[in-house]
Amino acid sequence: MAKVIQFPENSERKELELEKIIDASLNVDDPDLKDCIKRGLMDNMARYQGIPSFEFHAPIDLTDEELNVLSESLGQQYNEHVTEYAYSLIAEICKLQIELCQVKNQCGLPNEN
Repeated sequence: MAKVIQFPENSERKELELEKIIDASLNVDDPDLKDCIKRGLMDNMARYQGIPSFEFHAPIDLTDEELNVLSESLGQQYNEHVTEYAYSLIAEICKLQIELCQVKNQCGLPNEN
């Protein structure tokens, strides 16, 4: 039997919590608009497949020290993946902000945030 190292823990639960936050934050009365917003957010989330995660099966005969060194190494690699993921999300947010400003400009609406 192997020791399982998983990053991050309970990533599926965190995605469900994020979905609940989005749902609770949509302060929109129009059900069609609310559905449109939720679909758009969920489509964007699906494109990014959630927070990066992985599982590593370490041999059971590793010492605690070896397991700690391995965990630190995996944690460092995980942080690199999360950083890359965060930058891709920031880039997407920037693109969406540009599109929003363009639409506001075309409709003659003020470009206030």
